[in-house]
Amino acid sequence: MRTADVVHHNMRYDAAERLRVDYETLKAVKPDLIYCHTRGFEHGPRDNLPGNDQTGAALAGTTFLDGAIESGGRGLWSVCSLGDTGCGLLSAIATVQALYHRDRTGVGQFIDTSILYAHLLNTSMSWVTPDGARAGERPRLDAMHYGWGPLCRLYRTSDGWICLSVVTSAQWSALCRVMELPRLAADVRFADATARAANAGDLASELEKAIAERSAPECYKLLDAAGVPCEISDPEFVMALFDDPELQAKGWVTRYEHASVGNMDVFGLLFDFEQTPGVVQRPAPMVGAHSRQVLRELGYADSDIDDLVTQGVVLDTNGILSP
Repeated sequence: MRTADVVHHNMRYDAAERLRVDYETLKAVKPDLIYCHTRGFEHGPRDNLPGNDQTGAALAGTTFLDGAIESGGRGLWSVCSLGDTGCGLLSAIATVQALYHRDRTGVGQFIDTSILYAHLLNTSMSWVTPDGARAGERPRLDAMHYGWGPLCRLYRTSDGWICLSVVTSAQWSALCRVMELPRLAADVRFADATARAANAGDLASELEKAIAERSAPECYKLLDAAGVPCEISDPEFVMALFDDPELQAKGWVTRYEHASVGNMDVFGLLFDFEQTPGVVQRPAPMVGAHSRQVLRELGYADSDIDDLVTQGVVLDTNGILSP
């Protein structure tokens, strides 16, 4: 602990206290320590309860919003883990900020965040006053989970799905032109954004029929050439990313041998630094994969490390999980 900059864990805090790795105990060893604890929920009655992505999503409203419950839909069990990954992101930002502060003041501190906080960030567009009198103006998902309205939603083509995101009058005119729908452009029900919103059901039905007659690639070619925002919803698209030579050269995708699952194609560098470009150094570590390396750096002899591993004090997975 005397050489550590940061302690970061997601155990329930009472477990950390029992193991004597709580902040107060470790601060006595390393006064300027940055200690980050991530939880499931907010501080309060749920403080020490076990939590996960799905329970955080239910509490914060992700299940409600993504399920379009207010539009007659059903609650949606999200598989994107935005609470788990979001909690990791928030804790990383907090840790860097705390290190920045310590470098200038010499003062360490306890910081924390939670899965629930990350989900609340994701659902922050949805709000209502305590008396229910006012609510935030925001897009509302339709009951079928297609989208926010006839011009911002998914449509079924003859061979798949395409996503439209038409937000300007020029894009609306271009859509009608290239999809050969002059009657929609001339229809008073769709004359402007207000009229289109008021007659959203009718417009969606018209577009459903027109788009269903064409293939997804044909729709994309026509719309993209006309400057209409659209993309094919293609389950194979993301797989092709990993074979893209340009993305491989940039390091945005990478490949490595993982100790437990073998060869993996994964995302690599997700942001670029002009002066100090990043490098994908190694796979994500398994728990215990570097125990021996860390203990050697701290001055432990191999025989002492062997004893700690044998006693179950230290977990050593290096080599155990190799193919």
